[in-house]
Amino acid sequence: MNQSRTIILLITFILSGCSLPPKPFIPDPKGNNNYQEAIRYSRKYLNQFMKKTGTVGMAVAVIDSDKVVYSDGFGFADKATKRMVSDSTTFMVGSVTKIFTATAIMQLVEQGKVVLDSPITTYLPEFKIKSRFQARPITVRDLLTHESGLPSNILNGFYLGQGSYPGADTMYRMVPALFAEEYAANPPHTYFSYCNIGFSLLGNIVDRVSKRTYSGYIQDSIFARLGMKHSSVGFDDERVSGLFSKGYIKNKEELPFCIRDISAGEIVSSAADLSLFVKMLLAGGTLENRHILNEGTLDRMWTQQNGDVPLDFIQFGLAYWLSNITRIPERIVYHGGDIGPFHAMLMALPDKKLGVITLVNSEQGAEIPAIAGIKLLETFYEAKTGRKLPEPQNPKLPVVKLSGQRLNELSGFYQSIIGPTQAQIKGKDLVFSFFGKTVTLIPHSDSTFSPQYKLFGLIPIPLKMVRDMSIEIHIVGERTIAVVRLSGFIKILAEKIDPETPPKEWLARVGKYTIVNEREIVFANKENKKKNKTQNITLSYNSANKNLSLNGMSIKAISPTEAVTCGIGRNAGETVRVYMENGQEYLWAWGYSLKRSEIKTK
Repeated sequence: MNQSRTIILLITFILSGCSLPPKPFIPDPKGNNNYQEAIRYSRKYLNQFMKKTGTVGMAVAVIDSDKVVYSDGFGFADKATKRMVSDSTTFMVGSVTKIFTATAIMQLVEQGKVVLDSPITTYLPEFKIKSRFQARPITVRDLLTHESGLPSNILNGFYLGQGSYPGADTMYRMVPALFAEEYAANPPHTYFSYCNIGFSLLGNIVDRVSKRTYSGYIQDSIFARLGMKHSSVGFDDERVSGLFSKGYIKNKEELPFCIRDISAGEIVSSAADLSLFVKMLLAGGTLENRHILNEGTLDRMWTQQNGDVPLDFIQFGLAYWLSNITRIPERIVYHGGDIGPFHAMLMALPDKKLGVITLVNSEQGAEIPAIAGIKLLETFYEAKTGRKLPEPQNPKLPVVKLSGQRLNELSGFYQSIIGPTQAQIKGKDLVFSFFGKTVTLIPHSDSTFSPQYKLFGLIPIPLKMVRDMSIEIHIVGERTIAVVRLSGFIKILAEKIDPETPPKEWLARVGKYTIVNEREIVFANKENKKKNKTQNITLSYNSANKNLSLNGMSIKAISPTEAVTCGIGRNAGETVRVYMENGQEYLWAWGYSLKRSEIKTK
């Protein structure tokens, strides 16, 4: 899971007016690991959440030390046959895969076969990438922390097909060579930028160093060693296929996609099997004398790696998120996964020996793993300790008046994680177009705000859950960065940019483009092909705000033949370039070769 998606889902959930008001859970003051009431409460809460979202199927598990203290299945793994979800039902777990990839890398580190701070070319000598920066080489550590400065994805070829795809388990081997046509987005260790393609390179390192396929290594060195009998890399393996849940968008079946970057998101597992992995984590790397990692290695993975980076506002370890997203005053490690229509979350409190797994099979339940996972972890923590967690205080913050100079500094054009937007001054207020809603930013300091939504722009609407949300606008060096904090989640929301009239060469290129090198994707049917196939890509220019954009992403020309995507974080800093072939001009972006198909006319 990338945290951008989690933030978007949570904000969408809030602004849609939905809420879940279960009665508070009251723990037994004696603690004593009495989980009966916690189980009753959780089952009621989860059933309510499923009904509100229309989720078809879900599995959960709660682990205390070496025991699964709660395991449950809800709804259907297959609606047509009425097959129910159980703890053995297998789901795609998306980016939860990344912690297995990191585990494999750290096993090789322990064996002395990989060094975290070695350049990745030590293991993948064919890797080459163009760069405009005078920077040190990209290291293995940079890949694990999402601070490599690589493009976030090479989209062309990422999706292979729906259902089984011959050779999908080795397609990742083509990835190192793909970078020869790409530019670095940033110098390494500049800021956190979630990068699937970086984890594909890590899968290649596992392959190259171990002299086994990535899937073979994961199977032998993690799954088999832990007794995870119903887990695999890919959903067509016989270990998981008979137990595999169908996927759903609303009430309609949706086949999952095979992807090229399997070490970033292709593992399939069950709540029961993932519980074994969590038990290993809570036991310090060993489960019933089956060693996976040294305890010191886990501590390294759970130690913040980016505390010295001014542009980072999150805490991240080696493939683990560390920012506390709960009310629990304990160290927390976690990772989520989204590979629609499947969604997952794995969370653990290493010092309190508690872990939670949540898995869903429906796109409409995408917010469940994060929100319900937090609720389960808090509930069972209260039950284990006998201590009621304090409710958020949310004191009434003073409202301050911003100077005209400060308002001018903060207003302007921003590139957000979902597209360009503007912060504008209206009267004495700063207003922001925010996920389809125009909100007023109520200032509590010169950089901290709470959002207020006004019906018709006039009448303030109380949104109870917005009390947990704040927006911060920071000036870091020459960059103005907007950050959203919501229920513990922290995400860079947008960066202020200063659009300027592009060179005439770029203005002349405005129009629609057709992808001419798209790797063929195998779709389940014509309807899915029409829905998912990449359509024309549009280069557009808005003369009112001087914004040049490619498919909604603002780009800034840096020469007559090169431009970079604006903003900060995922997909920012990436190069769009022009090249010639047989006298024809083409654009290159995200691994796609784009040929002009339509010229925009006035």
